[in-house]
Amino acid sequence: MTTKTIRQQIQGGLDARTPRPALAVVPSAPATPWMDSVGAAEYTGFTADALKQMRYLGTGPAYSKPAGRVRYHRDDLETFMREGRRSA
Repeated sequence: MTTKTIRQQIQGGLDARTPRPALAVVPSAPATPWMDSVGAAEYTGFTADALKQMRYLGTGPAYSKPAGRVRYHRDDLETFMREGRRSA
C-alpha cells in the first residue's frame, strides 16, 4: 500500500463517521416585491378567489392595477396581515 492509499482509506473512514449537516430548503424571495393574485394567495394563505372577493368588497389588502392586471405589493400584504391580528 502506498501512503496515498492509506490516507484515502483513513479519510474515507473519517468521512463515514462524521455527521454531515442537514441541508435546509429555504424558499427564495421573489425577484420583485410585486405579485399577481396567485402569488399573493400563496404568500398570505388565502385563495385567489378569496382575494378577488375581498377586492370586490373593498376589504382586502391594497393592490394596484397597471395595464389592467391586479398586482399586490409584499409590504401591503404584510401590513394587511399584521393589522388583521386580534387578541382574544
